Amino acid sequence: MLIEEIERMIRNVLTDVYGPDLSEALEETFESIEVRTPTSIEDFSFAHYHIFLSVNWDEFEDYFNEDSKFVCELLDGVGDIRNTLFHFRSDAQEKVTEQEYIEFVRDYLENQTASDI
Repeated sequence: MLIEEIERMIRNVLTDVYGPDLSEALEETFESIEVRTPTSIEDFSFAHYHIFLSVNWDEFEDYFNEDSKFVCELLDGVGDIRNTLFHFRSDAQEKVTEQEYIEFVRDYLENQTASDI
């Protein structure tokens, strides 16, 4: 599924940037925010990706050719679509648009991260 592919790409970026220090960065990022602290990136929701990227954008801006708002809005959109699909709250017409959106985000991330890795 494309959503899983997008999530894998984002996780790869997080791992590339922080390496073995990722757990420490998770604690530091989420300890002062009233959000459940994920124990690993496998526990992230798309909201966690948004928060983590926003708070630590200086570490990630070299991976993306856009600003943090653009990237976070892309991920928010994927998260919304993921929730719609997994909770069966969508009609057939919306799914076509959602499929196109998911493909756009996957292609964007693939092009951004491939040139920097």
